[in-house]
Amino acid sequence: MPQTYIVNGSRYQAKICYSDPETDGQTSVVIDIAEVCVVPPAVNSITIILQKGEGRKILENWKVNDGDEGDKSIIITEEGSIQHGHRNEDKNDKDWMWKSSSNGKNHRPRKFFIANASGKVIKVQLVADNGQSSTNIYVQIKHGETETLDYGRVKITSPRFILFREREIFEGTVELRTAIVVCGDTMKTTGRLYGEDIEAKKWIVDGRDYKPTPVMVRIVRGAYVWVSKCFEQKCRFSTCGYLQSCNDGRHICGNFAVGD
Repeated sequence: MPQTYIVNGSRYQAKICYSDPETDGQTSVVIDIAEVCVVPPAVNSITIILQKGEGRKILENWKVNDGDEGDKSIIITEEGSIQHGHRNEDKNDKDWMWKSSSNGKNHRPRKFFIANASGKVIKVQLVADNGQSSTNIYVQIKHGETETLDYGRVKITSPRFILFREREIFEGTVELRTAIVVCGDTMKTTGRLYGEDIEAKKWIVDGRDYKPTPVMVRIVRGAYVWVSKCFEQKCRFSTCGYLQSCNDGRHICGNFAVGD
């Protein structure tokens, strides 16, 4: 008997709703990004709701048994639209259910993100199945910037000026729709990032924002903190100081000294 699959290649979780003939009631399941849902053979129609905001129906009461022979798939694309796939004659094609029958495009999600907070340029190389790092397939990411990649396995390195060698920070696979944040010579990983407006989320791990602050903002912020501490410590300035005293409101002179 032909089998129907639902595959989620979108940026959101998806809710699959259908009538359950065995219980004579409504049943729903939620599938995550890159997950596959096997539709029970007895189901007649399906509704799919994209978990975006309050939910958006992208397929309603779609008839499962439409007379087609062979296994088929309902593909939720990255943009949240619907495509359909059919099992082909290549039994070794594990991605058939992700491929649109209309144009052959593979909608299996593979994207992940790299955010560079290391203070220097980092290199991200594709690693082949044999474990060898590619010398011509790589990207360089500047400090404070992010990159979206779809490599299966990566190697992240940073330059070392001693003997012109590179320091390895990470090598391995990265969970899709997550971000690796490179901090110095270490790395941290975010949780799965849902939605479209995720640029700020690429820098946040366990509630901490690792996005580098622009230099001038750091200078101004540091000066503000320094002045605040002076007032908190009841700074005393000499008669040639910028202020005669922080507490009595006297005015500008020259150099200063901190005291009780």
